[in-house]
Amino acid sequence: MAEPQVGMSRTELERLVRWLVRRPPGDPAKLVPFLAEVLVEVVEENNKAVAAHLAGRDAREDGEGF
Repeated sequence: MAEPQVGMSRTELERLVRWLVRRPPGDPAKLVPFLAEVLVEVVEENNKAVAAHLAGRDAREDGEGF
């Protein structure tokens, strides 16, 4: 049986990255900090999705014992 998806899907991640890089810096010296910020934002958004999934799973497990 396939594992349920935890976190954002590949499509959601790609869409978020496209949105975040819509205005790259013109100065090449600012590219690395810009990409680092994009990476951190993607990880934070995926962590939120993981937390939401786990919270839903925990709520379902709590209700199963009755």
